Amino acid sequence: MWFFLALLSALIYSSRGILEKKALINVDKYILGYAVRLFALPFFLIPILFSPELLEPILHPNPNFWFSIIVVSFINAPIETIFYYKALKEEELTTVLPILSFGPAITLIIGSFTLKEIPDFFGLLGILLIVTGIYTIKMKHIRSGILEPFKHLVRNRAIQFMFIVMLSQAVGVVVDKNGVAHSNAFVYALVNYFIISITLFFLVFFKARNHLKQLITHSGSFLLLGFIVATYTLFYLMALQTGFAAYVSAIKNSYILFSVLLGIFLLRETEGKQKIISALIIVAGLIFLKLFS
Repeated sequence: MWFFLALLSALIYSSRGILEKKALINVDKYILGYAVRLFALPFFLIPILFSPELLEPILHPNPNFWFSIIVVSFINAPIETIFYYKALKEEELTTVLPILSFGPAITLIIGSFTLKEIPDFFGLLGILLIVTGIYTIKMKHIRSGILEPFKHLVRNRAIQFMFIVMLSQAVGVVVDKNGVAHSNAFVYALVNYFIISITLFFLVFFKARNHLKQLITHSGSFLLLGFIVATYTLFYLMALQTGFAAYVSAIKNSYILFSVLLGIFLLRETEGKQKIISALIIVAGLIFLKLFS
């Protein structure tokens, strides 16, 4: 069941990057990062209204639950908000998003120590395929030397930003696993996004207070984004309750393929054929991590 929940999360998540890329044309990046969390909050309340017993973990607080909330809300969320939108602002969606596919590999390493999830041969093979997919993103530079694609990635500031996001998300998966293990997906998501919204408000106040009116001007678009964010978050956290962190992360990251395809066909981004091949290699690695590890 967790596999299908993670896959649903990926399918829904894939539309987020496209909508955010378009929104960044007219919306400040800090406002957008804040809005997707703020407008997701009402949707987290819906399941709890029908099942109030889901709030039980708040009545009996657990230190592990609150530790996860604090780490994600005050460290991961601000870092990812700042650097994710910086990356999208400077580079094509299909170039920066595949960098996030390194995440499951990092989560696998962290999980082997903290969650005792030890990778096997096929897990390592999946990681190798992911690295190969990242390598082929800039294959057009191969004529300048076999290491040239990696050098290009290193020189690209937007990809450096997304690399920081990837590291934060990789750690965040393990932290999320700890959070839902000591509560449930619904209450963890609600408390998490509530505190994140407060944290990001202060970031917005200091960085983009003159653009706060955009929350009203673009409220329709933000509401749609909020629904998407809330839905894929709940599916992802529900999958984490029973699935291994690294494998749930890997399946969820298959959204990269869908995002690449959407970026090519809807945004008419360049190097479409090459990026499709790269995305397929990356997804093949994710499949190895999930199905054979």
